[in-house]
Amino acid sequence: CVIVDAKTFETVGRVDKLPDADNVRYDAADGLLYCGYGEGALAVIDARTSKLVKAIELAGHPESFQLETKGPRIFVNVPDARGGAQVAVVDRKAGKVISTWKLSDATANFPMALDEANHRLFIGCRKPARLLVLDTESGRQVTSIACVGDADDVFYSPSSRRIYVSGGEGAV
Repeated sequence: CVIVDAKTFETVGRVDKLPDADNVRYDAADGLLYCGYGEGALAVIDARTSKLVKAIELAGHPESFQLETKGPRIFVNVPDARGGAQVAVVDRKAGKVISTWKLSDATANFPMALDEANHRLFIGCRKPARLLVLDTESGRQVTSIACVGDADDVFYSPSSRRIYVSGGEGAV
């Protein structure tokens, strides 16, 4: 994980030994970076010092994840979790998984978006091509909608209340 100064584009920090690191989120309130990596963990990194604070263990390699801004939770897609595809719910203050929500309608859950105001989590799945909508208070599936194949990312627009799923099959 390389930390770059946004004004000068110079490297100002780095945390090594995070194999297969591929998703990063920043918690501006606490000055912490969260980076998914390895066989199943979120690295918690102090952005000011570039020091690894801790690793939060997961049941498999994390894909997309979203941080609440008005709460302490992180929602993490874990498509290859032991026991099947799931969303891990992490309490970032406690630094541990507090709940897991098993997925039943679809798997290969890679992209994710969060509508925090309306308590909705949007999960793009590849097998089959579905957009799952979960209630963030209960973990209950609200609906499942067909979407573009090979979902690569999910975006939610609060102003239009629209969800966009981009897919490797060449469509949005």
